[in-house]
Amino acid sequence: MATYTVQRNYNMFDAELCMFTSNLCNFLTRDLNDLSILGLTEDMIDDLKSLGDTFEVFPPDETFVGDLMIATENKNSLRFQLQEIMRTMALRVETKWGANSGKYKRLNPGQISRHIDDIFLTTSRDMHIKMNEYLPDMTNLGLSQDMLDDWADLNEQFELARNAQADAVALRDEKTKERINLGNQVYELVTTYCNFGKRIYEKTNPAKYNDYVIYGAGTGSSDNGGGGNPQLSAPTNFRYDFADRTVRWNAVNGATSYQLESSDDNTTWDVMYEGGDTEFYTGEMLPDHKYLRIRSRNANGFSTFATYNVVYEYVLNGPTNLTHNPALPGFTWDAVPNATAYEVQLRLASGTDDDYNLIYFGNDTTLIHGDPVGSYYVRARSWSNSGLSGWHLLAYSVGV
Repeated sequence: MATYTVQRNYNMFDAELCMFTSNLCNFLTRDLNDLSILGLTEDMIDDLKSLGDTFEVFPPDETFVGDLMIATENKNSLRFQLQEIMRTMALRVETKWGANSGKYKRLNPGQISRHIDDIFLTTSRDMHIKMNEYLPDMTNLGLSQDMLDDWADLNEQFELARNAQADAVALRDEKTKERINLGNQVYELVTTYCNFGKRIYEKTNPAKYNDYVIYGAGTGSSDNGGGGNPQLSAPTNFRYDFADRTVRWNAVNGATSYQLESSDDNTTWDVMYEGGDTEFYTGEMLPDHKYLRIRSRNANGFSTFATYNVVYEYVLNGPTNLTHNPALPGFTWDAVPNATAYEVQLRLASGTDDDYNLIYFGNDTTLIHGDPVGSYYVRARSWSNSGLSGWHLLAYSVGV
């Protein structure tokens, strides 16, 4: 999951911090004779200016968001091509043997557009293997070895594109952490030297004192973070949608960005996301007890926080009549009212709960799955945007 484990310590835009730092260096140089009594030197001012310049030219988040968008668009384009191939192949098999035939059901073509990318790729490769088996009987329906070879190449391209998208996500996370750390370093020095100026000029020179005030009147924030900008509302409709693992909130009038944070104990908070979007995909499932909070931001500072407590409430019934059907081969279960998806996991009977592997996530109630010899446990649960069910468990054996 993409989480930012460093906390941003300053309450202003990066560009504002850069400009403030540049102006501060000019003030420090002007007042060096007065401030040297506190240990300030010309080299220290030069070091701050150099650090500020480095921060100013650090690539903004928009650079990496753009790269991520390009990678996502490429991946989605390849996925669409694969979906069209898979549907066409399934149609050939349906035309040849019928939709109720075992050969058609072996393809498991249902709801391919709803699969997450990993399961989608596995399904495409599995369907490709089976279509190779069917090739001798399908030439009169236009299937050729060249078409199957092109399909295999496209599967490889999709895997590379999916990995490139994951790399783009990871790079954005990495650069976000670097940017926050660099900004914090600048801000730490800015705060220290501003305190020098305020201490020296507090009672002697009000004009110079104000040059060293980081957050002026009307910013809605004090030097240590403040109590929020009363003119800016916190995001409403703040929620975690379980089914697609995404945190969402409504846009706020006047907000230019949002800061999303998480905590395990409601005391220590980590930044998960900072940016202008109104949703954040968490990737992996959040732990079963997680605190989230979010606030809006603009040039005048932050709003107060809106909070949300992620707790897995069993708001659905589990899939009943979970059955292993060797004739498919695979599994079936009864539909659950209000469920939007089902999750199925499998492990060897000799393993532990840590050994379960995801084999399906989608809204069908039939899963075609191979039947290797052995003893197994399979478990399934229902999902909706408001929560999920408990697990329903089945033990079964093949050839044992």
